[in-house]
Amino acid sequence: KEAGLNYSTCKLYMGEVEESISVLEEIINIDPDYLSGQFKLATAYCCGKRRKEGINLFNKLKSQENIQSAGLAVACHAIAKKLLRANKNDYAALLLESAIEADIADKDLLTLFSECNKTGNNSELIAKI
Repeated sequence: KEAGLNYSTCKLYMGEVEESISVLEEIINIDPDYLSGQFKLATAYCCGKRRKEGINLFNKLKSQENIQSAGLAVACHAIAKKLLRANKNDYAALLLESAIEADIADKDLLTLFSECNKTGNNSELIAKI
């Protein structure tokens, strides 16, 4: 299960969102309670053409007793930074926007989202993060 999660994460950073989603859905079908898998699936949905499903999954995760919105915000921020470093700016912006819509944004996430929208120069943006 961890190997599949890592593989799907690599695929996401490579821009192969549909492959990432496919692997993650398979993992979740086998283990529906796997929270890390659910989180990564939500991020992949948000980067792909299934944002609404991603936001719904973020909301489901927020309702879990052992998950806090602050932790989700930090994790989304970290993934968005990695997407930016991989030159997947559109995916990073979609993920950040989805996190904001799901009401899991913190100050750092909002700042990064603002920076994404201000500059078209990826090297300038990466230098700031």
